[in-house]
Amino acid sequence: MGLGKLLTGEADFRRLAELAADGSREKADLLVGDIYGDLSWLPDSDQTGKHHHINAGVDVPLDSKLTAANFANRRETPSKADKMAALSNMIAESAVLLTAQAAKLNHSEKVYFIGNTLTGNVSLKQGLMKYCGMIGLDAGFLANGEFSGALGAYLSI
Repeated sequence: MGLGKLLTGEADFRRLAELAADGSREKADLLVGDIYGDLSWLPDSDQTGKHHHINAGVDVPLDSKLTAANFANRRETPSKADKMAALSNMIAESAVLLTAQAAKLNHSEKVYFIGNTLTGNVSLKQGLMKYCGMIGLDAGFLANGEFSGALGAYLSI
């Protein structure tokens, strides 16, 4: 919530989650597509936005919607909602990178996310699902997962 408050002036978690759901991270983040341009018109691009061989000699094997640099789009002035959408996406990207490492160490393709941060946080949940899907992880959310930390603390006594 601290960074959300710094970016928006808002301190209520539910309000920050609502802003993230209503915003457009493209107005705050610099995307891979911003660097390489819109290449979707080329005949050798696929439905995911990936371009494996481009006639101009540039190989762009990345999804054009991936973040190149957080909060680095200087062509637009992002709103509070746009800033929160970008922050939510940054959190999802970071969480999935860490999750991928843990899943690999444990030889798992199925992962579950827990915690109160996910309650009512549509933007974060969508980001987690999207990025897990991109790297081949099957992600889910536990029912009542916001109580998992408390249950773990209780069991550790």
